[in-house]
Amino acid sequence: MPKNVGLVNVAYSPNLGDGVIAECLSAILLQHFGWRAHNVDIAGRHGFGEAPRRSLMLRTLSTMPPPVRRASVRLALAVKHMRDERPLTNPADLVLVGGGQLLQDDDLNFPLKLRRVLNEAAKLKIPVAVVSAGVAGTWSDLGLSMIREALAKCDVIAIGLRDPGSLSNWKRLFGDLALPQAQLCPDPAIGIATLMPELRRQGPREGPARIGVNITNPMVLARHGRTALPSHRDALAAWAGLVRAIATSGRTPVMFTNGSPEDEEFLSEVMAALGTSSTAVRLRKAANPIDLVRAIAGLDALFAYRLHAAIVGVSYDVPVIGFRWDDKLAAFFEYAGLGEFAMDLHSTPAGELLAAVDRAADARYDAVRARMRDSSQDLLVRFLAQTLACCDNRPTKAETALHVG
Repeated sequence: MPKNVGLVNVAYSPNLGDGVIAECLSAILLQHFGWRAHNVDIAGRHGFGEAPRRSLMLRTLSTMPPPVRRASVRLALAVKHMRDERPLTNPADLVLVGGGQLLQDDDLNFPLKLRRVLNEAAKLKIPVAVVSAGVAGTWSDLGLSMIREALAKCDVIAIGLRDPGSLSNWKRLFGDLALPQAQLCPDPAIGIATLMPELRRQGPREGPARIGVNITNPMVLARHGRTALPSHRDALAAWAGLVRAIATSGRTPVMFTNGSPEDEEFLSEVMAALGTSSTAVRLRKAANPIDLVRAIAGLDALFAYRLHAAIVGVSYDVPVIGFRWDDKLAAFFEYAGLGEFAMDLHSTPAGELLAAVDRAADARYDAVRARMRDSSQDLLVRFLAQTLACCDNRPTKAETALHVG
């Protein structure tokens, strides 16, 4: 009888990159092991398009001092969790936490939501593993204690983290807990071109090369990033300057986002700044993760801040320039052997960025990308094989419900 996995994640986030992770992890579990997976979105979402006031909320939170932000988030989630219908019920023999940057504080948002799910898994005696997760380095004392206490209650059978920086942060923040030793377990999306080869563009391009420009609202970068970033006005000017340089080079700028409403709003500002005479093409917002992947896989090159736009591009052998804004993007490019292509949008002239993306298209980097893709997939599959084997001798929990509001 096939076993069932509850994937604890933010799969239905408006940022469809999180959904890409969930799609890949589900595909690996089914294709390699025959295990069925279902998403347990820690925000309680059941599908896409459930964030009607997200932009307003982020703008409001950005005006608050940190203590007020944390108190506001805690109150809002307490009310939500009392109001939410219970249960979201699915059978689960194992809870996999990941991937994505789930182990972060973000004004207690992630600790409160993740603690709730972990406590439920502990109560129901369902084993827990962390897979391909990112671990932030900066936490509040309260947020860190929430996750430490929740993990200590759980039957944690394996810990896999997606990059060396996350391994280092885990050791410093959680290494003293009586938990399995953390291992490197790369992001599932790195292997998406192997899992879903049918999404790759077929045949040569007719007409000008299409260069993707993956737009991110600077408000989001300022909220989550670890480096100082230019103002909204400067960001608008930098994006518009890059797009004009792409068009001047005879290529078609293809403008899109990962789906978040705030990114779509900023993309509208960029398009307005470019004017009606621009040759830039704006893609319709992707409806789901597969639509986003298909759009990226069909490009000739890509400029991106969003990590999973960059990961998908690299997996499908699209030359990618990733714009530095926090540790996780730079960590991925270093891990991939493409560190020189993690650059700064604001301090690098547009001509140098175009020259860099042309270098990234050199055939020698195809081999670099292929080695990274294959080795990452092997590491992840081995980690999952070991983790799932730990469940084989345990009593089945298939009739036990995992409740998440």
